[in-house]
Amino acid sequence: MPNDSRQNTPYQPTNQAKRVLPIWAIVSLVGMVFALLVVLCIQSSINSTTSQKTTTTSVMGTPAPKVSLYSATLGGTFEGFRNKFGSPSGPDAFQISASDTPAILISLTLDIALDGNYHATLIECNSADENYILQFLPPDSRLIDKNQHIYYSEQLRYAFAAKYFRGVASGNFQWKCHVDGSFFSDGCKIEVGIVT
Repeated sequence: MPNDSRQNTPYQPTNQAKRVLPIWAIVSLVGMVFALLVVLCIQSSINSTTSQKTTTTSVMGTPAPKVSLYSATLGGTFEGFRNKFGSPSGPDAFQISASDTPAILISLTLDIALDGNYHATLIECNSADENYILQFLPPDSRLIDKNQHIYYSEQLRYAFAAKYFRGVASGNFQWKCHVDGSFFSDGCKIEVGIVT
């Protein structure tokens, strides 16, 4: 068998210089990686907190204002009507115009609002003159549909539970007048939700 000189030759290193990083460079590199990880964790924490705050605001909305409807308006209290029109002329009924013949009367339906007090959810008037019923619009009313007499009130939205709006958006209300020539059926009403 031929003699292979490579097999019998011991390993001898070449003269090429070995590249070894000094210890200070390794420590610096590890320190930079650690610092980068800390910065990324802080940034992630900030993004998470911002996301949670945004979600809370969009889900919760703005804090509900306190009910401020105490006057003689839809959503107002019995006392508000008494302050404006005097003593009631019947159970939950007031005479709103003494100069008219027959007398213009309103009757109230009161329900418990979110503040725990009774507030008007329905006002009925024995006159088909819309001017009588329009005085009972809440002060912050915004017209939504002119033909259907649908309005929106932020104060009503925060005054009553959703069930009082009967399937329409909270804060919506409507008024209607009807005339058929009969004293007992002619009239107008304004109601939280849609007039029934």
